[in-house]
Amino acid sequence: TLSWTSPLFNPVTRKPGKPFYALKSFGTLYALGTAVRCEVAGGQGKDGLWAIAAKNGDKGAVIIVNDSDETRMLEFDFGGWKAKSSCRVTDAGRTDDIAEFTALMLPRSFELVEVNRN
Repeated sequence: TLSWTSPLFNPVTRKPGKPFYALKSFGTLYALGTAVRCEVAGGQGKDGLWAIAAKNGDKGAVIIVNDSDETRMLEFDFGGWKAKSSCRVTDAGRTDDIAEFTALMLPRSFELVEVNRN
């Protein structure tokens, strides 16, 4: 699972840990270059949910975080932008895996969702 004590790299195997992929996702947003206003109903952190986004021309990406201990069903409004059918997921059982993008978000997880302007 994700926690503040998880290392970026496993000290024994030297392979990236789960927090590394959070930074990798932030790198994707940074490379896009333009921060985009992104809101969570009720405010950032409400029910453990957070989101940030960036764009460059007709391409964009959103990181969605469920920092709670509960599975969440989400509703999305990407402001006229279309999400790809898959995303990159990191949770207890997956690490930066490509998975179907759905409204179900597992506890202590984050997703990198790519979006395109229609």
